[in-house]
Amino acid sequence: MLELIRAHAQSWGVKIAFGVIILVFVFWGVGSMNNSSSGALATVNKKPITLQEFGREYERQVEALRGRYPGITAEDMKQMGLKRQVLQAMITERLLSDEAARIGLSVSPAELRRSIESISAFRNGDGKFDAETYRAVLKGQQTTPGRFEDGIRRDMLLQKLRDRVTSSASVTDDEARALFDYGRERRSIEYVLFPLEDYVLKVTPTDEQIAERYNENLDAWRNPQRISLDAVTLTPASLAASVDIPESAVAAFYADNADTYFVTPERVRARHILFMAQEGVSKEQDDAARAKAVDVIAQLKKGKDFASLAKLSDDKGSGAQGGELGWFTRGQMVPPFEEAVFALKPGEISEPVRTAFGWHVIKLEAREAQRTRTLDEVRGEIRQRLGEEKAAEKMHEALDTALEMAGAGKSIEDIAKALKLERKPTGLFSRADAAAVAGLKGQSISTVFSTPAGTVIDTPLEIEGGYMIAAVQESQPESVTPLEKVKEEVAALVRRVEGAKLAAKTAQEAGAKLAEGVPADLAARVKTAEPFGRNGVIAPFGQSRALVDAAFAAAPGVWQAAPVDTSAGAVLFRVKDVQRPTDAEWTAAAETVRATVLSAKREELFRVFVGELSSAAKIELRNTKIIED
Repeated sequence: MLELIRAHAQSWGVKIAFGVIILVFVFWGVGSMNNSSSGALATVNKKPITLQEFGREYERQVEALRGRYPGITAEDMKQMGLKRQVLQAMITERLLSDEAARIGLSVSPAELRRSIESISAFRNGDGKFDAETYRAVLKGQQTTPGRFEDGIRRDMLLQKLRDRVTSSASVTDDEARALFDYGRERRSIEYVLFPLEDYVLKVTPTDEQIAERYNENLDAWRNPQRISLDAVTLTPASLAASVDIPESAVAAFYADNADTYFVTPERVRARHILFMAQEGVSKEQDDAARAKAVDVIAQLKKGKDFASLAKLSDDKGSGAQGGELGWFTRGQMVPPFEEAVFALKPGEISEPVRTAFGWHVIKLEAREAQRTRTLDEVRGEIRQRLGEEKAAEKMHEALDTALEMAGAGKSIEDIAKALKLERKPTGLFSRADAAAVAGLKGQSISTVFSTPAGTVIDTPLEIEGGYMIAAVQESQPESVTPLEKVKEEVAALVRRVEGAKLAAKTAQEAGAKLAEGVPADLAARVKTAEPFGRNGVIAPFGQSRALVDAAFAAAPGVWQAAPVDTSAGAVLFRVKDVQRPTDAEWTAAAETVRATVLSAKREELFRVFVGELSSAAKIELRNTKIIED
């Protein structure tokens, strides 16, 4: 894919330090909610957002997501609530557009022209705006100049409104420095670990403890009802194979749509080596990462193999593949990386490139210019597309046939043969997996789980894009795994729980004596952790939010009497050192930090403004089933 600022001014440092700059507008529950059958999905101050408008915007967002995340499924989009998100955004935009009109904001033709002419994609080889290039690019994106210009005009108008609303935001040097010091502060600790594993070995669970732990956690051993289906799916895609599409129709479709549907944008294939230095690290760490990148480039210039050096990369995924990133187009990488890689020629290696992740060394392997795929390349796609269009017209006829056969007691095998469809046995699955495994939606899930095994269901089951006709092959009732079968697993859990209690008790007793000094037996076990920040990660404990929070709350030099529980065991500690950023580091980062704080304040002002607009507006949601499916 996405993932709120609500604090008062004095808490800006804390909030921004953790990157909590998320803007969410929630309108559900505002106004009336009814399931009108009218063409309006919602109304904003009595002005409709039509089903057609919503449909177009939803499809646009779906295509954008699929372009960015090719593997995303319909179920993924349902889980993320994409339909609700799209409608929320449309309501927000309608509120803002109405407010802009009310206060007299507008975008002049000259402003619109300057904005469009500034877009690099519309420039020719001389770097000047070119009308033919403009029209060709829009055609390739399956839109028209009028529609595109309406969108740009709307975006500019809303930006003007945002700028006016947030113009009063400001940030002082003290605020920005406080944020910087807070986010960059690092601490190191001396600690004594009471290892959990040592105390686990001291625990011998009794039968009573095992039985108690088992009964307290029955849900952990509960097996949900599971069923398996023998099924056929009726969708335009599944029925398309049985539709005959003549070659003349394929050729005609290609001739009419070659410049729109079958244009492949410019793409490149590249490798990279990354040395991590995320935003917020110290100057020393950043310089060290860049130095590694410079050294790699020097080795490459001497003839070293890029793939071999990629093993040094902090991106272990691509590093194991020789730094290979595969093919990608513009818009798929972060801007600094994209700018660098598209400026290279095949075989060239970049200078060190800084992104939010760190320093990259990039090698361009190959480049393919924008091109139109040939008819031979897309013949199968066209045939499937046209087949689906024709199949969609016949889907209800096919569904009626399938239901008649199911009602007459015919098997799924018989139905599949009659309709020339593929049988798709599902294997066993639970209610929780019904959507992912079988593609079932809504009430259909309850239907299949309430049907006895061996029964052909004579009602259509709803799936994404169509229906399923199915028979329940097997049904396993809900059950609880007997204690005898999980006794060892439960015993191991008891040992860890009781071991953690023993470790904490021993550490507590030791901590009570630390005010008098560190006894010799503990002094020999004292270790020092490397400096760490507030992100919750501390070596050698990994992610340990409790220990990090305790360390940043503690006074330096004082052993803490109360132990902190970690996954490794109980820990007694004292803060050994506090490292605050230097004035030089602040000077280097000041401009960026001020801009970050100012941006966050502007977002907060705008969030409050939109909240006030929504509170004063009359927003009615209709046809809610559409966004809930």
